[in-house]
Amino acid sequence: MEILSETKLMNEFVIEIVILSVFFLMFLLPIVILLIEGVKKRFSFGVVLFMSLCLVAVALAATGIIHSFKSGVEIEYKATVTDFNEVYNNGYEIINQEGKIYTLKKQQ
Repeated sequence: MEILSETKLMNEFVIEIVILSVFFLMFLLPIVILLIEGVKKRFSFGVVLFMSLCLVAVALAATGIIHSFKSGVEIEYKATVTDFNEVYNNGYEIINQEGKIYTLKKQQ
């Protein structure tokens, strides 16, 4: 196995973080607004239910952001492969083939 090139998929990482951050803020804003308004008057059941759903969505988005940062940027490798056992023994997996050149990535 000979690695020819290495590609960091930074765009996917940035887009994922931006989408999750927007999702996080989109559901955090109603919670803050409803809490501020709730100080002035009592919460109804519908408001409490909506805030609970927003809180779950915020928790999911926060979990996604944390997972994205922990897993980091994915790296793909272009390589020529002569021994497939060597590929798997070194911790890579084949994700694509273009003629004699294979696209590999590290197994998680």
